[in-house]
Amino acid sequence: DFRVLLTFESYFHLLNDDSRITFNNISVQGNKMPGFSSPEFDKEPLVQVMPNPIVENMRIISNESIKQVKIIDSQGQTLMDRVYNTNVTEQIIDVSHLPSGAFSLIVTSADFTKQLRIIKAR
Repeated sequence: DFRVLLTFESYFHLLNDDSRITFNNISVQGNKMPGFSSPEFDKEPLVQVMPNPIVENMRIISNESIKQVKIIDSQGQTLMDRVYNTNVTEQIIDVSHLPSGAFSLIVTSADFTKQLRIIKAR
């Protein structure tokens, strides 16, 4: 068994086992390979934030349901803390109210917590 992570214009697509994906005339076929597995990859949380730097809205995409999103400033103060009770793997959040600067973004699912650095422009 194997998985392949493909990134096309800021979106990721997972292929599992004998599946095929086609995107903009690019086709990829996945095939089982006996004796090959990567449990480390299966456990790796995949989280993307775009755009970065951010002006108004940021899009967070994950391979698991997003349960909580926090934004923390350089002083450790929580500027935003949102909890989601849905099974959505993508959230769009308005951050236009934040001042310019660097922040920590903490994305939590049922199985992982991932911290990323984001830049707020303007």
